[in-house]
Amino acid sequence: VLEERLEAQGISQAEFARQCGHSPKLISEIISGKAPLEPATALQFERVLGVDANLWLRIEADYRRQEKKEQLSWFKILIEKFSHCYQRWPLSKLSKPSAGRVNGRGLGMIRNRIQS
Repeated sequence: VLEERLEAQGISQAEFARQCGHSPKLISEIISGKAPLEPATALQFERVLGVDANLWLRIEADYRRQEKKEQLSWFKILIEKFSHCYQRWPLSKLSKPSAGRVNGRGLGMIRNRIQS
């Protein structure tokens, strides 16, 4: 949305960054979704572009919420795909040092790495 707004107003990302007092890298990361939009930055966007800061923050919140939904969806798919492993080897049994070895390493250690 920000990228479209900048194009519509004929402002380059570098110029917009300068007017907001931020680095072009931060603006690029906000546009790509790699960096979150902070409230103070939303106020600077409002000052430069004339679009209410609350709107920018709602767009950001919607984007992050959708991103989380997609992450949870992938996590759910993984759980469904590998649930047979849990039924065969419950984590409670894999946490015991004598539960088994994979390449000389205890499965409990591997389980701990997966959970962290």
